[in-house]
Amino acid sequence: MEGLSPTMSPLRVSKFLRQSLPPELSRLGSALHQLRIRSRRRFKRIVLPFLNSKALEQASSENVAMARAARILALQPGGEVYDATCGIGADSCALAISGAQVISGDLDHENILFARANFQANGVPNRVVRAEASSLAVRSQLILLDPDRRGGGQRSLDPASWSPSLGRSLSAATHHAGACIKLAPALSPEVLIEAESVHLPAELPRRREWLSHHGELAEVCLWIGSLAGDDPPDRQATYLDRSGEITYFTGSPVEVEALRPEEAAEVAWIADPDPALLRSGLLGNLARELGLAPLASQIAYLGGQEDPVSPFLRSWRVLDSSSLDARRVRAMLAKHDVGPIRVRKRGHPDRPEALERRFKGRGSRSGELLVVRLERGHRAFLVEAAPRAPQAGLVGDEGFEPPTSSL
Repeated sequence: MEGLSPTMSPLRVSKFLRQSLPPELSRLGSALHQLRIRSRRRFKRIVLPFLNSKALEQASSENVAMARAARILALQPGGEVYDATCGIGADSCALAISGAQVISGDLDHENILFARANFQANGVPNRVVRAEASSLAVRSQLILLDPDRRGGGQRSLDPASWSPSLGRSLSAATHHAGACIKLAPALSPEVLIEAESVHLPAELPRRREWLSHHGELAEVCLWIGSLAGDDPPDRQATYLDRSGEITYFTGSPVEVEALRPEEAAEVAWIADPDPALLRSGLLGNLARELGLAPLASQIAYLGGQEDPVSPFLRSWRVLDSSSLDARRVRAMLAKHDVGPIRVRKRGHPDRPEALERRFKGRGSRSGELLVVRLERGHRAFLVEAAPRAPQAGLVGDEGFEPPTSSL
């Protein structure tokens, strides 16, 4: 829209558009302008000039969509993909840009119009059909499904309420050589495995993937048939950084015994795991590989004697520790000339801000404190970050919390 700038406020945009448009069109134009600005934060190479709020929220970010497309093309070079729930076309664009032959489909008439216009804007083939995703309206080697989980405007974790439902999506997948089904990030593995047992033949290969985009759990994907790969593992955690570099960790979940309180008090390093590692159930696998163990049962912090280097972990070196007693904590801070502190906590009922005020020292240096519930009582660890680039959005008080009741 000529004459508009990304720096203009919504009010200025609305006033500008009302100079040449009726009130309702100026309102819609202003809303579209704001959506375009939002889309540019997530899409750089792919352009989406035509979109609505719901479709933008549901669309995978560009890095995630391009990584998925690259995987599909690596497993099935030149394969024809039916993007059966194309929405405004972000995934279809990523697939087409990567070299796939794409047919796009959606049941929503507005999405169809937007997708066609977006395909034209990106210079990719425009093959779009209006069809229900699980209706087998298109014959193709591969299918990509992203069920709508926002029925009635609210996100739902009930797979039966999705459109199409998880059961119908799984059944549709069996009619293609390979399939990828995008699922809710918070969907429990148990629910997924139960649905698979009902709707998929036992011998059909599958790979369950939990994908983290720079430390934020982005999605869960179920890869089926030829898209599961050769000898697929039970589960896969995937870490995708901002540059698009990918790290995989695969296996079947194993348990690792938590440290005893006296052992936890003596750890030299503490690590905070990526949410993809937690949701996939592979925390114990990586802990065992790196010589780590949980500081306590149902506590996701891992402890060990050496710096655990992995994209799936944010780690801190332990400078000192004490029991969570105000006098002892302040004495520890004074020993290290620490005054203001930043607190991260796990398994403590109080908010970090309250703990920061309670334990603030009198020293000249800033410090970081990890407050952790152990098997007996709580402990405060004075730490410093490992000397490498931090990963934003890992488990902690700032965002995703592990699926345990005691955290």
